[in-house]
Amino acid sequence: MHNVYNDIDALINREPIWWDRYGVPRYVPFRPGGSSRECVLVLARARGGPEYLQLICGYTEQFERAEQIIRRQFLPIGEPPAGLHAKNGDVSAEGIKVLEYWRRETPLQQWQRLPEFEIDLID
Repeated sequence: MHNVYNDIDALINREPIWWDRYGVPRYVPFRPGGSSRECVLVLARARGGPEYLQLICGYTEQFERAEQIIRRQFLPIGEPPAGLHAKNGDVSAEGIKVLEYWRRETPLQQWQRLPEFEIDLID
């Protein structure tokens, strides 16, 4: 007989693959979605803490496009998700590499991946 509790234990005891822009852990491979126009999946590192995959999205005409920021080899990451802070209490993080860059001009268009913006952010 199948035990549902074993399935739940398996989900609870595994590490997330990536973290969404609200710091929510995600356990399935990343796919762009939602109403954003840009999605950037970044390899990030909590200063003094672990590396993790962070989603950054939601840029509009009101703000500078992610591609412009990426060209300067800088992408603001913000605070790492809960549990990934450094042991010394530091709550800052830095981007290491843009792993995936996705864009569309309107929310009704298909997502387009632009690998020319998938670059190292740290030399």
